[in-house]
Amino acid sequence: MDRRSKAFIVLVCGTLGIVIALVDVATGPQISSAIFYALPISLCAWYVGRWPGIFMAVASAVLWYSADITSGDIYSHGAIPVWNALTRLGFFLILVILLSAFRYRLKEEQRRAVTDSLTGVANSRAFYEAAEQEFTRARRYHHPFSIAFIDLDNFKHINDAFGHTAGDVLLQRAARIMRNQTRETDVVARLGGDEFVILFVETGAEAVKQAVNELREQLLAAMKEAGWPVTFSIGVLTYLRPPTDVREMIHQADQLMYTVKKRGKNGCAHALGTAVEERGTMDSQTPA
Repeated sequence: MDRRSKAFIVLVCGTLGIVIALVDVATGPQISSAIFYALPISLCAWYVGRWPGIFMAVASAVLWYSADITSGDIYSHGAIPVWNALTRLGFFLILVILLSAFRYRLKEEQRRAVTDSLTGVANSRAFYEAAEQEFTRARRYHHPFSIAFIDLDNFKHINDAFGHTAGDVLLQRAARIMRNQTRETDVVARLGGDEFVILFVETGAEAVKQAVNELREQLLAAMKEAGWPVTFSIGVLTYLRPPTDVREMIHQADQLMYTVKKRGKNGCAHALGTAVEERGTMDSQTPA
């Protein structure tokens, strides 16, 4: 049902409600049908949302009331079927509110489980899952993909000189730039501390060089604008065939990033297989 459109789900729930009402009329007032009306209401509240669920609750109460007054049952007072309809509506509304609130909390917990709480990008768990999925697609369709391992140079100096709050702001700004400079299909993740990794899906060596180059320029410009003496050491790996293990892939990208660190920081190292190409090792800004 998650893959269906909201309009389709509402249509199915409405049709189901009408069918239940017709069956309710046919069986008469002696057989309770409350549990059956709860089914389309629950589906609508869970998969579509609170307000569509409320609409379905009102519609179901009206259908149930219509079934009552057309069943031929005689009440001692004309207000009784109205009262019954209102109490059923109250029950339906409580059901909608509880289900929609539970669904919202569930989605929040699922989001938090795969999201870095500070920066809002993916966490390591989400990255590993995304990388495994990309491995599967790459094997099936034989397309390349790339990853970039990014370490913030001199980040400890920011925490020491400006405080951890400034360090958090810096990480959030860097993560936002990474997310804005990449495609929706790419995965930006914070592995911990000041280390980030980006999975560029279906991206070859030349394309990822251009993408990382533009990203690095944006990051350096943001650091310079804020007055933060931070640069970026980046290791970029392109795979024509996926490796067997995500951890090994990250380890190789990490080691490639450290080749930049050892040569003065603030640059990118690209590798395809065993061939390594280095570019832009130093920026005009001297690291503090």
